Amino acid sequence: MHYSKVSSTHLISEVRLFKSGSQLRAEITCTGGLYGTEPQEGTRVTLDSWFREVHYLVYEEGAWRFLGNAGAAPSTAPFTSSPHHPLF
Repeated sequence: MHYSKVSSTHLISEVRLFKSGSQLRAEITCTGGLYGTEPQEGTRVTLDSWFREVHYLVYEEGAWRFLGNAGAAPSTAPFTSSPHHPLF
């Protein structure tokens, strides 16, 4: 399905920065949602939502990379990692 007027709300409640070995890492706790409008009906729908979700990031090569947000954080960012979450 396709949606128009895509928007998001992302409320950050905690940011924790720390070093793991030589890497700078962050754990960002947030609550929010991703919304879109159905083209035919014009109805606003929730596409995704999260509550006190912890996002794991790592600082590599001068940029923050998103590692994930479910379960334990991966030890490295995949080569294809790029901002793809509503946080970014």
